[in-house]
Amino acid sequence: MHDIDMKLLKCFVQEPTDINKLIDLGHDHFNPKFIRNFQNLINNNLISSNSATFGLSFSADKVPSWTAVDIYLTDKGRDYVFPKKQHKIILKLITENPTIATIVGVLLAFVLTFLWPKQVESESNSSETNSEKVMISDK
Repeated sequence: MHDIDMKLLKCFVQEPTDINKLIDLGHDHFNPKFIRNFQNLINNNLISSNSATFGLSFSADKVPSWTAVDIYLTDKGRDYVFPKKQHKIILKLITENPTIATIVGVLLAFVLTFLWPKQVESESNSSETNSEKVMISDK
C-alpha cells in the first residue's frame, strides 16, 4: 500500500461521511488527483460504502459525477489511521503461524543453551575479580 492520502482517509473517521462533507472540508471532488486518491482508498479496502459505486460514477466521455452515499472506514482503514502497537502485530504473527513460532522457539532455545550460560559465566568471573581487588586493598 503506497500513495495513501492520509488527509483524505482521516476524513472518514467521523462516520458516516459523504461527498458533501468532503467538499465542506475543502476537497475538490472533480480534481483528477482527488479522484485517483479516492479510488486508491477503495482499491486498498480502506473505506467501504452502502453503494457499490461509493457515490462516484463516470459518463461515457469519462466525466465524473457524484451522489451522496454513506462512506465508512473499514477495519483495515481504521488500523491504517490508528496503527496498532508493532509488538502486538508481531506477537499475533508468531502465535498464528506455526512455522514462525517454530523458528522463534528454536532461536530462543539456541540463545538460552549457548549464549546465556557464557554471559552468566563471564559476569561471575568479573565479580570474583572485583572481590579479589577489594581483599587486596584491605591488606
